[in-house]
Amino acid sequence: MKSILVFILSLMLLLVWILGCSPVTVVRPNRDVSNNFNINELKETKVGEIMLSKIDGKYMNGFEVRNDFQIKDHNVKVIFGHKFRIIGTTANGDYVCLGDDESYNDQKPPYCIVVNKDTSQIYSVINCSSYYSAIRDNEDIFKGIDMKLPNPSSLDILKPYRFYVKGSNKIEVAYTGKSGKILKLQLREFLNENMRTPSNTQDLSFDLSESKTISIKNLVIDVIEATNSKIKYKVISAGE
Repeated sequence: MKSILVFILSLMLLLVWILGCSPVTVVRPNRDVSNNFNINELKETKVGEIMLSKIDGKYMNGFEVRNDFQIKDHNVKVIFGHKFRIIGTTANGDYVCLGDDESYNDQKPPYCIVVNKDTSQIYSVINCSSYYSAIRDNEDIFKGIDMKLPNPSSLDILKPYRFYVKGSNKIEVAYTGKSGKILKLQLREFLNENMRTPSNTQDLSFDLSESKTISIKNLVIDVIEATNSKIKYKVISAGE
C-alpha cells in the first residue's frame, strides 16, 4: 500500500513539474554504478575483510533517524532507526520527506517532515494527505510555514540514507582464508531495495594448484599471493 502511495505521488509530482507551475520540485532516482577496484591495480586484503564490491543500481536520497526526537509544536515523534525518503523539495530547495512503513506508529494520516537542506534539521511537519491534495490542486502548502529552525536540538537527529529501488544489485567478495592450496572466499549478493543485508551468500573454494586466475560473477582475478591472514591480487577484467 505504501509503495502504491509513493508511486501515485511521484506521478502527480511529475505532472505538475511538466506543467511548470508548482512550488514543489519532483525528485528522481540517482544512478549508482561503482566499485572499489581498478583494473590491474594491486590490492591487499586481510582475512575477514571485503576484497571486492560492485554495485549497479538506482537510489533515492533520504535520512535515517539517529535518536528519538519530539518535533516542537507537533504531536509527532521520530524514532531511532526509522527512515524518511526525499520525495520533493520546496521552492527554496528544502526537503519534503516521506517516512518508511515503520515510521508512523499508527499515527494517521501519515505525516511528511520538512528538512533544512543545509543543516538537515527538522523544522516542520505536514499532513501528507494535505500535501497530496495541494499538489493535485496546485496549492502552495508551504506558504505560512516558519522557515526558521524552530528547535536547534534537532541538529544531528538525521543522517543521510540511500533508498535503492527495484532492479538494483550489488555483489561483495570477502576473503575467508586459505587451507593448503585451497583459497576460500565468500560471495554476497544484494538485490533490489535492500543493500545492507545479503539476499544470497555463497562460500567459494578455488584450487590454486590448478590456476591462480579465478572468476567470480564476471570478475576475473589474478591471485598474486595468499596466506591464511591476507591476500594480494589484481582484477584483470570486470566483464565490461
